[in-house]
Amino acid sequence: MSYLLSKRLIDLRKLLVDGAHLVKDSIRLGRAGGGYLTCYSLRSPFDATSTAADVTTGIDLAGKTALVTGCNSGIGYETMRVLALRGAHVLGTARTMEKGQEACASVEGRCTPIVLDLSDFQSVVACGNQVVGMEASLDMLICNAGVLYPDYPRKNGLELHFLTNHLGHYLLTRRLLSIVLAAPQGRVVTLGSS
Repeated sequence: MSYLLSKRLIDLRKLLVDGAHLVKDSIRLGRAGGGYLTCYSLRSPFDATSTAADVTTGIDLAGKTALVTGCNSGIGYETMRVLALRGAHVLGTARTMEKGQEACASVEGRCTPIVLDLSDFQSVVACGNQVVGMEASLDMLICNAGVLYPDYPRKNGLELHFLTNHLGHYLLTRRLLSIVLAAPQGRVVTLGSS
């Protein structure tokens, strides 16, 4: 269980979602003279069986714009689907326009497909320019796309896993950071898995 020191409690209360609550715990310090440290743990009504739709119930994202990389499968698809369902305009990226169009057409809500091959810096720059050219702020940049190759292939002298999962997302974030910062509460979310 994660604990936050009591001086962080004020910041934490601003972030609480309905249904979540704080539990006060005392932990014995391991130092001479003893003593107690007051900590708070955040308990959530959600668990491993909760879906994205469960967690976002009642949230209205109308007027928000999100970019989700890797929207055509897995977590990226589900993220795009639920954000669009809750009213956000989702810019869904995929390596090909066909994959992006198919994914965007299959969800309820407003989705715009954009081509993005994170292993190709020119594609990342083109995607960044296209999004910046829309002249809107970006409320959420969700860096989700990823690859895993067991044989460590290379592209342009760089290991493809590192190029796609890290360098491509880094370059995309740098290209879009100004419009994320222009949003009232712009956020960059980076996902990883094993």
